Amino acid sequence: MERSPLPSSNTIPFSTIYVSWKEAVACPDGGSRVFRYYLNRSDGRSDLAVVGKEKMPYRCVLRDRSIFGLGDPDSVPEMLRSRRDVIDWLNSVVSGA
Repeated sequence: MERSPLPSSNTIPFSTIYVSWKEAVACPDGGSRVFRYYLNRSDGRSDLAVVGKEKMPYRCVLRDRSIFGLGDPDSVPEMLRSRRDVIDWLNSVVSGA
């Protein structure tokens, strides 16, 4: 009997890896607030996904996107312009859209 190949990381939906996300805000003395967004994995661990400062673009900082099931690296934005863009992208990762 012939076995079908296992799906590559390019075909694994985001939602099988990431189940939720969280935001952490730091307020350094005299500086702009720093926002960090983490993607929570199904195994209970989390990965830092996006970092940004007030009034500046946010940066996607996932290191090795392929091992997390994010498939095509071009589907992961390098920069996001607003908090709304960040939240929309994080929600799409968690929902698998």
